[in-house]
Amino acid sequence: MTRTFEVAVFGPQAEAAGVDRLTVAVPGDGPVTAGDVFDVIGRSYPALAGSLKVSRLARDHRFVEPGASVSEGDELALIGLVGGG
Repeated sequence: MTRTFEVAVFGPQAEAAGVDRLTVAVPGDGPVTAGDVFDVIGRSYPALAGSLKVSRLARDHRFVEPGASVSEGDELALIGLVGGG
């Protein structure tokens, strides 16, 4: 069974990926974690692999740890390094 997630991306990551929304298909039957989604993003979107070290996944507007469960239908966003002044 494969679960499919849509992950919003912004700024330089969106430019590198060439899209502002990633489609991430996670194989397997068990629960899916944020870490699983990260792993698939790294393999499916090589242009983003380097930026994942300084990125976090947000679920429904809150950052989640790699072990947190995610479900189809959750609003997911990949948040890269943010600078400001």
